[in-house]
Amino acid sequence: MASSRIVSAERIIPAPRHQLFEIVATPALHSVIDGSGSVQAIVTGPDRLALGVQFGASMRIGVGYKVTNTVSAFVEDECIAWHHFAGFVWSYAFSDVEGGTKVVERFDYSNLLGLGIAFTPTPKRNQQNMAKTLERLERYALTGSAEA
Repeated sequence: MASSRIVSAERIIPAPRHQLFEIVATPALHSVIDGSGSVQAIVTGPDRLALGVQFGASMRIGVGYKVTNTVSAFVEDECIAWHHFAGFVWSYAFSDVEGGTKVVERFDYSNLLGLGIAFTPTPKRNQQNMAKTLERLERYALTGSAEA
């Protein structure tokens, strides 16, 4: 049974799957494509993600803070997922479709701590921000800049 505490956004992007995967697999680009404006910078970690690696981000949602993420899924050109201390999972899935690549971004807050945000504006806001992220991912893939 699928959890009701997963929100997602998807977009068909007219770019090769490998190119889009590489952008998301490059932590230094997360602040560039982030549609929420909360990812300020990647402060620790590798140049490219891989299964089990950790990377730290400087974040801002109202106030500044730092978070360490651990990559929990990584299949080359297909999917990437990571979670932080609270266990919330961010993931991207990539598949070839007519016209380019279908990219699905998900925010999974179905763990016990997710009960605390289930009745807040966070899930809806995250879904809206993920749609913006996918727009920025497309712009970056096509132009080298995520700015409109």
